[in-house]
Amino acid sequence: MSGTYIAPNGYRAVEREDDRLNPNRGVRTAAGDAQTDQIWQRTIPRSLIPLEQTPPVVTLPEGAVAYSDAASAPTLFRISTRSAPDASVAQAKPTPTATRSSWVRVATFKTDEQARQVAQSLASQGLPMRLGTVKRKGTAYRVVLAGPFGTSKQTQSALSQVRSAGYNNAKVSK
Repeated sequence: MSGTYIAPNGYRAVEREDDRLNPNRGVRTAAGDAQTDQIWQRTIPRSLIPLEQTPPVVTLPEGAVAYSDAASAPTLFRISTRSAPDASVAQAKPTPTATRSSWVRVATFKTDEQARQVAQSLASQGLPMRLGTVKRKGTAYRVVLAGPFGTSKQTQSALSQVRSAGYNNAKVSK
């Protein structure tokens, strides 16, 4: 503090060096106000701006390709074949082998009905078929699997049979 200050009776003078008496302390800027307005309403008392709970749904036309600017982490899938298939899906018995670890992943469908139709058509060609479930972003999808197959030769044979039936994106999974 500049100059001499004499405190009144009953008080004592205190040196404050912590910027409490700065007249420019807490001055707002237009950029700061704009940032605040994105979160808080200008009411008294102030309240948070409600966030949209249901994001808009964009439906792409059939066959459209969607692109994303940002790279995302690889999606991990867990396919379960523990549930026994219904009698409506005909099953050919696989040849008994020591290990049954190879599968042909035919396709993934939104509805159980679509998956069952594909499984039935391929089962009628003599392939052992199973239906699995996979979750992506909280939505359950039905996965059509052919197998299990004990040898690489059996797996490759089933893969070519599935692809010749029109499922060109089929792939081998273990």
